[in-house]
Amino acid sequence: MSSSVEAGYNRHLWGREIAAALQIPLLYLSSAGQYRVNLGLYREAPGHPAFALENAQRWYRSEGLGGRSLQRLFVPPALRPEAAASSQELRRSGSGLQTAAGYGLQVPALLRLGINGRTLLDPAFWRDSSHSPSQRAAVVSDSLGLAGGLVQTHFYNRGLRSLKAGEEVAALAWLRGNHRIHLASGAFQMSAGLLRLGLEMARFSRTGEFRPSHGFFGALDAAAGAGGIWYSRHLLGQAAGLSAVRAQNDALMGLTRLPRTMRWGMRTLNLAGNAVGFSLSFIAFWQAARGEGIPDQVRHHRMVSAGLGMLGSSLMMGSALLVTPATAPLAGLLMIGGLGVLAVQAIWFD
Repeated sequence: MSSSVEAGYNRHLWGREIAAALQIPLLYLSSAGQYRVNLGLYREAPGHPAFALENAQRWYRSEGLGGRSLQRLFVPPALRPEAAASSQELRRSGSGLQTAAGYGLQVPALLRLGINGRTLLDPAFWRDSSHSPSQRAAVVSDSLGLAGGLVQTHFYNRGLRSLKAGEEVAALAWLRGNHRIHLASGAFQMSAGLLRLGLEMARFSRTGEFRPSHGFFGALDAAAGAGGIWYSRHLLGQAAGLSAVRAQNDALMGLTRLPRTMRWGMRTLNLAGNAVGFSLSFIAFWQAARGEGIPDQVRHHRMVSAGLGMLGSSLMMGSALLVTPATAPLAGLLMIGGLGVLAVQAIWFD
């Protein structure tokens, strides 16, 4: 931690870093689950609108290199096409993995909430003049977003469990509730991200030192919150226009065709969030490379830190381009790579 001053806010920042590292294996489970659900749908209806965008069908055709590679990575031999597994078996297996990942992802969220709670319950956090109102607001907003996210995850997991048990009507209620709660939790996530990003940029302008992972996660949370609100509003509207319960559940799980304006709007939001982190890391790298009067060891430290920030942001930008459910497993793999690089940067260089 950088200093004893602002210890409460720094504790909050480190909670965000640690949680991101813990998410990496869980993101693999979630990506594998999404791929199996998608593959089950593809076997039922190869012409489904969900596969019509981003040339997504190539990732599900067993005869192609992309499809074979992802099936080896995400699907056990007993469920691959050569084993003649049914589409329902695939979807049940995928829903089970997503449920496990959803419950697992509550652990990093609970950890962050616990760290935030310790900060908020510390009287010094409120009395100490070293903490600004913006820092306090960031921790409060983050805590409210995390609490809403935990409730939202519970609803989503209950929906997946109902689908696995064949209870389509019950699943509809849970999945609809998940997206309604997401509207609120996304707003708090966006607020906390914007506050953290602003604080990190202010620190950079004041000291000339930029912490890539902190700025990156602020920008990422701001973009994710805004995009999540937009996405949930769209899926709720799509489901409301359908009559069949199963079709509504598919829509609420994102198995629907997103309009062009929304696809590019979400790409723009996600890219903007990642581009901010990349740009600030690049500026920090450039300043360190040209810095005069800086000891070589400090210059090397800052250049490597900023370089890792640029690499992690680049991988996340690649993930941000893939916004449809059919390409979500690929986006998950790129996100795993980006988070891994940023975790290394945060642990060894912050």
